[in-house]
Amino acid sequence: MPYNAAYPTFTKKSLVQLQWLWWAIGFFVLLNLAVWYVFDVRFGETVGFRRMLNNPTENELFTLLEEIEQDSRSHIVLLGDSVAAGVGLEEEDTFVLQLQQKIPSTVVINLAAPSESFVDQLAILQHLWRPEDTYIFFINPIWFQREPSVLFPTLVSQNLEAYPSSQPLQDTARSWLRRLAPLYRSRDTMNHSLLGIHPSVATRVALGRARATFTQRTNAATQPMNEGGELANVETTQQFTEITALLPLFAGKENIVFVILDDQWFDHGPIHQRSIQTVEELFKPHRVLNMQDMFHSSLFMDRTHLNAEGHTYLAELLYRLLHAS
Repeated sequence: MPYNAAYPTFTKKSLVQLQWLWWAIGFFVLLNLAVWYVFDVRFGETVGFRRMLNNPTENELFTLLEEIEQDSRSHIVLLGDSVAAGVGLEEEDTFVLQLQQKIPSTVVINLAAPSESFVDQLAILQHLWRPEDTYIFFINPIWFQREPSVLFPTLVSQNLEAYPSSQPLQDTARSWLRRLAPLYRSRDTMNHSLLGIHPSVATRVALGRARATFTQRTNAATQPMNEGGELANVETTQQFTEITALLPLFAGKENIVFVILDDQWFDHGPIHQRSIQTVEELFKPHRVLNMQDMFHSSLFMDRTHLNAEGHTYLAELLYRLLHAS
């Protein structure tokens, strides 16, 4: 048998192609090392913990969770929806930065996000929980007007047995990819740092769409269907039933605070007050701060979200609560 038939020789063209392949692999490795250094090793000063993107992906959340787990300092972890996330405000105007300034010895981490549900919050708690940290759950009364939902299904399925994953193989593959490829793991936080906006918004901007239009549509899509009236029969809602079923998971965790948010959405009559009292009793014996009727209408930017002055007052209330305990 001829030598060349058994052992094919490399042509000059194939050698050039192999050289380009090695260059490409080398560039990919160096790029991942650079991303790992900037967005993992120096995460705190590059990205920070004060706020996630307005439309966070699970990829961004997992990146944050990994950084928090590796951070040995004590934390105050904030869990909530768009109200706690500070939608409509610049980061420096939110209560998070002000609370951090009041408690410099502790790292305040805001993991609130628009449409984040109680189930999402509990999954984050189960994933992160440490007895030396404090976890603040912001409870929005509007939840009890909506159907239960999940914003972070992979995280929920990994931490809550009652919510198994519908795509276990895909979840496993993504998990390994996040561990092995910093460029994949940090793509959303990298985009946030470079552009200051979510990747989907950046795409719209590149296509010539005004950011104001996008924001208007987003806000309209996240508003509840029914406005006004009193919050009644809260015990009969699916949200109440779901939360009640999950409360045993809080057993033995004494470092939990529940904050019932104020709003301008409902009429705060006697029926509404009884419903809020029922919600407050639901979360005891944990610490509960009921903020209903504590905020003047001038502190709201709309019927649910606080303005900058409202966030200043919120920071003061939380500081008093934490300082007293």
